Amino acid sequence: MKSKDSELKQHANKTFLLLCKTAKELFTFIQFHKKLSGDTNSRGYGRSLRRTLNEWYNRQDPMDLAILVMKESACGGWSHSNVLRLAHIKGKSEGTAIILTYLVKGIEELKKLGEQPENVQKVVDYLKTIHSVRNSTDEHQVARLIEQHHLGKQQVLPALLNSKEIWGALVSEMTVGEVLENFNKLASVGFLEVAHDGSKKIVEMLRSEEVLQKSNIQPIDVVMALSAYEHVIDDEDSIDAFFESTMKVNESNNAKSTNKRYLIGVRVGSNTKKSTVRGTQSLPSLVAASAIAMVTARKEDKVQLILVSAALPPVGSGDTPKQPCDLTAPIRWATENSKQIDVFINITDSLDRTGDITPSKALMQYRKEMNMPKAKLVSCGLCNANMKTADPNDPRMIDIAGFDATVPSVINKFILDEC
Repeated sequence: MKSKDSELKQHANKTFLLLCKTAKELFTFIQFHKKLSGDTNSRGYGRSLRRTLNEWYNRQDPMDLAILVMKESACGGWSHSNVLRLAHIKGKSEGTAIILTYLVKGIEELKKLGEQPENVQKVVDYLKTIHSVRNSTDEHQVARLIEQHHLGKQQVLPALLNSKEIWGALVSEMTVGEVLENFNKLASVGFLEVAHDGSKKIVEMLRSEEVLQKSNIQPIDVVMALSAYEHVIDDEDSIDAFFESTMKVNESNNAKSTNKRYLIGVRVGSNTKKSTVRGTQSLPSLVAASAIAMVTARKEDKVQLILVSAALPPVGSGDTPKQPCDLTAPIRWATENSKQIDVFINITDSLDRTGDITPSKALMQYRKEMNMPKAKLVSCGLCNANMKTADPNDPRMIDIAGFDATVPSVINKFILDEC
């Protein structure tokens, strides 16, 4: 339903202009606007939205606009051509007008142009260059233009994304986070082979504290990406070493201690080193559990760890025997030993429960006996989609099914009452 409140519309439009910085965000906004408003008018948008979209395209320097629209020309079924036609947008400057004309009518319109003023000619040349990249199958030429104009993979023909040379140029323009996001593709084209210079380039990126500092990468991202590709690491390095260096940078960037007392219970189950964590492609559950524990221990001063298992295998053995899974064990241990714990974190790869009571009831008993009414419980089911141990009516209990790089942040925010 469309609002008739003009003041509310103005505020919404100002917020849009403040928040939507990229073309992808623009297209996302357009899609949500269509769904929420129920607008099916194929002839154009209303006056308020037209005015806002007009400002979005015209407020930017023409060269900045050219870079922005050529980086992301379409997303979610929307393109700049769609938006420009529906909003009836016209460029207020000569450079912007040329960009918008190209987006609607294509390269032929640029070919009709004569010599332009220097600042406008730069825009025209840039549009022609990117158009050439998007339509070229010459990997040597495209690789050179990627490096020259700092282009991304969105501007390259999909067929060329099987080329090591193209990825060599792209990786040079990527952040660490973008490299890790594309690890599977890099591996599939042979870019991560030990003998290839590409793998050495990536190792150098992960070694550099300066690069990591700028990327604001999370330690878990490194673990998730590298765990499947240990072969790219030479004898002098290890995933643990990269995790450690990323942890140091992350601590100095944005680590936020909760100043709470933690008890982390890790369920040691069958083949935990081989079982794959839900939400990842190849991360072993034992590695994920270790990562959560390490992130917490490095950030907090008061952390205790319990292995939820009847017996442990010798250190260094590949598999661990299947043991009963009693997620109440850490809570009962804390109760029996009068340990003051603010946060219990249970990490398990199994939902098989052998305890007499549920973890939620065990926590309630602990709160009562220890006079700790605000004690919290976080239950992480690494390999399960149906994690249900928390009392849904208790705001101090949370279940997390599966695992990805956001999990440590979610846990942190939950403990700080920020979510």
